[in-house]
Amino acid sequence: MEKKLEVPEQETKQERRQRPRKSQRWGRTLGKVRQGLGVIHVMDREADIYELLQEAVEEGDRFIIRSSWDRKVRGGSREAAKHIDDALGESPVIGRLELDVAARPGQSPRKALLSIRRTKVTLRPPKTLAGYAGIPLHVVEARELHPPQGVTPLHWRLLTTEPVDTLQNCVQVIEIYSRRWSLKNFTRLLKPVATLKSVNCRHANDGKLFWP
Repeated sequence: MEKKLEVPEQETKQERRQRPRKSQRWGRTLGKVRQGLGVIHVMDREADIYELLQEAVEEGDRFIIRSSWDRKVRGGSREAAKHIDDALGESPVIGRLELDVAARPGQSPRKALLSIRRTKVTLRPPKTLAGYAGIPLHVVEARELHPPQGVTPLHWRLLTTEPVDTLQNCVQVIEIYSRRWSLKNFTRLLKPVATLKSVNCRHANDGKLFWP
């Protein structure tokens, strides 16, 4: 169990980057399992950190990370793309996927119909990291169509190094990430008994999925 870090009030972005942060555990986890062959790192929005993304790409790590920020990009189907959402908006819907959604507080389990888009972009570094190189990545978007009344629709933008050339590739990326999402709900039930720190799960292609 990691010690809770106190967050200073009214700190600047620069000050935040200079102090120890809870989100830095993602980088430590990558380093610990980097030697494993065929490992796919599956991470939530907390891991959408530019330095982490760049390190993972440079080290040749395989990952699927849910985007937290509509980052500035170069690329997309037209050079006019400025952000991830712009690049996705220029890309056509390539298919749909019906996904089982587990029950959540105040919500019954349901089947969600997701539209799928994908694109390739190069992330631009933030101004505070102007010396960093751009990061080439694939992005898969899963957006829920016709959610039940009163329910916030699912919307996942998944940054990944996995291939996205075909609809089947994109479905695999979404399904792998959905396992992380389901596991997160499952661990809430385990917390009164034990803290689950990580799970290794063998995927159909004999790769391993790793959840920090």
